[in-house]
Amino acid sequence: EVENVSERIREASPKWWPHTAAIRGNWLGCWQGPGDTKRREGSGACQAYSWYRCLEMIREHETRRHQQYKFIVLSRVDFLWGRPHPPAAFFSDVEPAVWVPNGEDWGGINDRHAVIHRSFAEEYLESGWKDILSGAAARHLRRRLGSARALNCSNKGRRSPKPAQHLLASDAGKQSRDHHSVLDADLDNGEDAPCCTHELWLHLRLLARNV
Repeated sequence: EVENVSERIREASPKWWPHTAAIRGNWLGCWQGPGDTKRREGSGACQAYSWYRCLEMIREHETRRHQQYKFIVLSRVDFLWGRPHPPAAFFSDVEPAVWVPNGEDWGGINDRHAVIHRSFAEEYLESGWKDILSGAAARHLRRRLGSARALNCSNKGRRSPKPAQHLLASDAGKQSRDHHSVLDADLDNGEDAPCCTHELWLHLRLLARNV
């Protein structure tokens, strides 16, 4: 089955898709509006839909097996690992969280690999697609980035935003407050500010859900 993600967004979100599509950046990568000759660079929108469908299939399998998984591992199959992945026992012995690698943050958190405790699967895998359709993504990004950056950003020179600190679900208090201050300081506005990346959008929506 060939699925047109852009068409799904327009059909399910007739009120909000113009506002969503107006926010520039690869956070909505692979979007193609009516009359566009090519898709937007990146794969953010397609990732959001794929992650949503992935969780649907996981739920179906959990229903058949009458048991939830403890962890969900999201990864790219084209990775070349420089060292062994931490064993499952490592994640079982600490507080529930979402673990992501350092690096390739592009202003948010690395979206290429994650070990997700099942209790956070909905927030990580499902919220992106639901937020696109409900208009929550457009509203949240306009509020956090400011209209100038959201609508008139620049990818000139492909300047990478400063990496944001990673926030694990088990972290609280001081680190959470520090995290907000670091992120807010990097959300500079204006036409020269970098466009919203999928990594930044992932980070912002998890932060809004206390993950």
